[in-house]
Amino acid sequence: LIHINSDHIIGESQLQQVLDFHSCHPGIMFCMNLSILIHPSAILDDEKTVYRTMGDMCENWGSEIMGQYGYSGVGAVVGATYPQQLGELRKALPHTFFLVPGYGAQGGGAADVAPAFDEKGLGAIINSSRGIMCAWKKESGTAPKDYAQAARREAIRMRDEIVSYIGTITK
Repeated sequence: LIHINSDHIIGESQLQQVLDFHSCHPGIMFCMNLSILIHPSAILDDEKTVYRTMGDMCENWGSEIMGQYGYSGVGAVVGATYPQQLGELRKALPHTFFLVPGYGAQGGGAADVAPAFDEKGLGAIINSSRGIMCAWKKESGTAPKDYAQAARREAIRMRDEIVSYIGTITK
């Protein structure tokens, strides 16, 4: 899986190039960053929020490039620190895969990211870079040279905590 991340400033012609590339290389996912658009004052003339409008665009753009589990090659980046919007977007964008940064060091937890998943426990990748990379610093007596083992333990702990909120993952 290769991930191409973009903010909301991208033209239709650039986007079409990415979508055309995806049709030849289905392991690539294009993600639109919706997190930066979640602000109470970001409302369009039709009273629809900017992040919902962009989310709808992601859902539409990906409609022609669906994967075997019902998710398209166009995803959305939605932060763990926006759990209400995660739930709203999951319901509105059932075929859009989510990349969810902000777990751990940025304040998001398992309860916050749970709304990003569908009823099968699919549809999201949760990111916790600092929480995993620096896990050895949180473990008493763990030497810096043992960072890999600490990172593994933290990743497993994180997985188990998330699964406790979303339930068993099924296909």
